[in-house]
Amino acid sequence: MKKISSNNPPLSFDPDENKRMENELLQLKLKAELGVEAHISSNTPPSIENIFLKNMLAFEAGLAAAEEVRIFELIGKPDFIPEAKLDDISIELALNNLMDLINGKQIALDFLGNYDLRLKYKFITEELFEEKVMNVQLPGMIMHFIYEEFHPNHKLDIEHKAAKFITSWFSQDQEQLSFSLADLLVLPDRRVWKKDKVMNRFTKVFDSYPQFKNGKYTIEDINFEIREEIGLAYAEGQMHYTAFTENHDSIQFEGPFKLYFTLEYEWWSIYYFVIPGFEFASV
Repeated sequence: MKKISSNNPPLSFDPDENKRMENELLQLKLKAELGVEAHISSNTPPSIENIFLKNMLAFEAGLAAAEEVRIFELIGKPDFIPEAKLDDISIELALNNLMDLINGKQIALDFLGNYDLRLKYKFITEELFEEKVMNVQLPGMIMHFIYEEFHPNHKLDIEHKAAKFITSWFSQDQEQLSFSLADLLVLPDRRVWKKDKVMNRFTKVFDSYPQFKNGKYTIEDINFEIREEIGLAYAEGQMHYTAFTENHDSIQFEGPFKLYFTLEYEWWSIYYFVIPGFEFASV
């Protein structure tokens, strides 16, 4: 396929205008040569967009020519001792050596929960090494893996989502609050509310109290049950915060909270909640 050259002389004395023209050319190259369309916010500065498009072009070109390999091959087929043959002292050094090797090949591995060193080493050598990836390595590009994506830690996931919901309430982040909720919420009296109706209630609360301060919480208990990929869970604890009106009057809210979760398509979302300062309308 004919390649489009981006090595043209400037057509304007305005650097930003030149970048915009170059960006249009890069967009054409992506679409014509690789069949890729880049969707970038109109508010992005031309210089930042230019860097992004060049990196995207390099990545897509490399991906098109790349072969699929195991991570074990990507990092050079290192010699390693099986986990069962390492004692508790030597496994720490062996794990550190593997992590250094992995990181040196632009691979990041995160464990969100607290696990013992033996489990981590066993996971790397018996599972991560067997993962197949495209052999594309570009400056600044990191290949990222998370242990819990292989082995879900539901309690940890629920804890993180509960914390995110509560802190989003404190900061009045409606986008994140919406992200935390299920599409339908089921109230104790069997009424069903759509998410947008709950979001309207959030808006009314935040209009009455434009600012929350001094928010604190503790999660005291988490429980969940999963049967045939259908899950229910709750997280409960205590929370308190100060709400301020537009006139700078303040009111203290404190008390227990409880968040009820449902698991759908491996994703925990909140289908009902009780928090101080929020009430579902009676009608």
